[in-house]
Amino acid sequence: MVGMITVGAAIPIACGNGSTGPELRTVRVLAVGVARQDVSPQDPLEGFLVFFYDLQADSLLTADARVLETSGIPVDTIAVATPLVAGFVPGVVYVQGANVLSGATYRLAATLTIGGSPVEILSEPVTVPAVFEIEVPDRHAIGDSLTVNWEPTPDASSINVSAGSGFTVDVPAAQTGVTIPPDAFAGLVAGAMLEIEVTAYNQFYIPLAGGIASLSDAEAFAERLRPVENIDGADGAGGAFGAATTVGRVVTLE
Repeated sequence: MVGMITVGAAIPIACGNGSTGPELRTVRVLAVGVARQDVSPQDPLEGFLVFFYDLQADSLLTADARVLETSGIPVDTIAVATPLVAGFVPGVVYVQGANVLSGATYRLAATLTIGGSPVEILSEPVTVPAVFEIEVPDRHAIGDSLTVNWEPTPDASSINVSAGSGFTVDVPAAQTGVTIPPDAFAGLVAGAMLEIEVTAYNQFYIPLAGGIASLSDAEAFAERLRPVENIDGADGAGGAFGAATTVGRVVTLE
């Protein structure tokens, strides 16, 4: 479950012996991140996405965040550390473009400052799946369902299929095809170009827009992450960090 952290707030309160001390409050911190390799033809978003959320204060947290590459050496040894900076979306969300490679292993590390106290977190290592081929028709009739097929992905734990229209679904890694229903194309017009993306991932994956939108119901989002939590903090922070490879194809609607 998401960790519980007790820290001192800035406002002093009276203690039992008449002295004052920091007011203690319990903070529930949710840490979320993805290392993503992206070979999509339109606007590939390759690199790292990370954010940290205070569930009780209902706000994003600032952090000294970095992604550690540990490929080919013991996972407790840091080979490369990529610092993350606040990205281009509202709030403190860290986005860093980087060359994410198949077979590379990454960990998320960060230092949060909550109530003046540092909180260290570190994820378990996750490995990026290999690039794979997908089959999508070049042209598609808007009123029909669309079938997407892909090569087996034995080095991934799950698959996400999405369409630029807002359709998204997660399936087991053993599956090699999905049928997108006609209502996924509702409101689109003939001649429109739509990108279909298939993402093979390990541990956890969520698109940028989906991740931010999930914070509208952060408690439900935290509950969703419980089965895949792989982030721990000495003071109890929790969450999920995953590695993903996205392959896309553009379809012209008619």
